[in-house]
Amino acid sequence: MFEDKICNAQMGKHILLSIRDYFQMVIVQSHLTFTIERLISIKSPEIHKHPSFKTYFYHILFFEQVFAFFYSYTNNFHTETFGIFWLCVFHFIIIVNWPIVFYTKKQCRKLYKADVQTYDLKRKHELYKSYEITKSLVTAIVVNAIQQFITFLFVGLQLGGLLFPMADYYKTLFILHMIWNSNFVVYTWVLLLSHRSSRRKILAIQPKISITSIDGTDITLKPNQREHFQELKVAWS
Repeated sequence: MFEDKICNAQMGKHILLSIRDYFQMVIVQSHLTFTIERLISIKSPEIHKHPSFKTYFYHILFFEQVFAFFYSYTNNFHTETFGIFWLCVFHFIIIVNWPIVFYTKKQCRKLYKADVQTYDLKRKHELYKSYEITKSLVTAIVVNAIQQFITFLFVGLQLGGLLFPMADYYKTLFILHMIWNSNFVVYTWVLLLSHRSSRRKILAIQPKISITSIDGTDITLKPNQREHFQELKVAWS
């Protein structure tokens, strides 16, 4: 759909699309994997704390990278054979992720609100961290769904002849690729900023803006006791 034969013959296009598809699959798989990891941590903490769990988890992440590479290569260099199949697999992973991430968030919230006699403070702190992570995952997946809806909207408008003439289909294709490519930046920042601890760390490294008076003297917005009386001394002198 909306493809050009001359453009499709360019090797550079396939390489760039393969890179994009690789990272798209990595994002989708990682989202699902970390959601399941959080679910295991709250439902079966004894399994999650077992030394072998971390080993298995790292192995899964490694195989996901291999799978993403295979997916991106076959999806762009053997589109006729694997195109429809990978399209279904990609969206299936996204759809499966929805109920799991919402269920995980609900369980984290439910267990965290339990009485302190049910769980000790250490356990409640772990549940709180899991809740914060799953909440950011929910926010990221909702924003991603909005972006996907916008792409489907543009495709529908183009097919209905309400956007650009069919001779100018490349304009629609350009918009779609910009939305897909922006997903990497948007998804990452939404995930970071919606997580409270990450947001605090990001804000903490921001340069502080100093406010000066008309004569160039720095103005302290929240002075301590010594600075407060020093300012009074200067004002009274």
